[in-house]
Amino acid sequence: MTNPLAVAENQRLPKEIARIILYTQEKERFEVGKELHDNVCQMLATVKLYMETGLKDDSHLREFVYLGRDLLMKSMEELRRISKSLAPPSLGHLQLRQSLEELIYSIQIAHKEIYLDIEGLDEDSIDQELKISIYRIVQEQLNNILKYAEASRIDVFVHHEGNRLNIRVKDNGKGFDASQQRAGIGITNMISRVNVFGGKLQIDTSPGKGCVLSVFFCL
Repeated sequence: MTNPLAVAENQRLPKEIARIILYTQEKERFEVGKELHDNVCQMLATVKLYMETGLKDDSHLREFVYLGRDLLMKSMEELRRISKSLAPPSLGHLQLRQSLEELIYSIQIAHKEIYLDIEGLDEDSIDQELKISIYRIVQEQLNNILKYAEASRIDVFVHHEGNRLNIRVKDNGKGFDASQQRAGIGITNMISRVNVFGGKLQIDTSPGKGCVLSVFFCL
């Protein structure tokens, strides 16, 4: 005689397995989308900035074409990496300070007024994964500013004192009404990265008043 409980269990297992598979697939898709948005899209946005600046300034067009070509090559390499693995991106042999300096420089050479202020940064006391998240947060906010803010000046602060690490990205752009604007994938990604390390994120902005993104971590 067939055991009805066994039949029910046998019917339940395929559904449970299917649910787990679907969950895993969606999680992988989210991670791929996150990596594409946080890294490849940022580099391509910078290429676009180079091309637009070069078209406005013929005297430096050749320089911007070469810079854009190099970033396109890096974008292709990153796409290959993502296709092989969902492992988080690495800063490689560079320290956080060097990585941020390179990021800022890539925008400065496109005739943008942007400044980096780093104080008391102790690289050895910061986890590598946190360094990556800090870099991505700054990168994301800079991309938001370049795309939407119409700012003429950007200031990036990284201040480390004791066990407190503060990151601030400030611009003098057009700002926005934070209570009315829906959080996009960029802000959602930044919040997610901050939450992983138990940090806090604040956005201070209003129409016509620019924007200040502040992030705090206790190490």
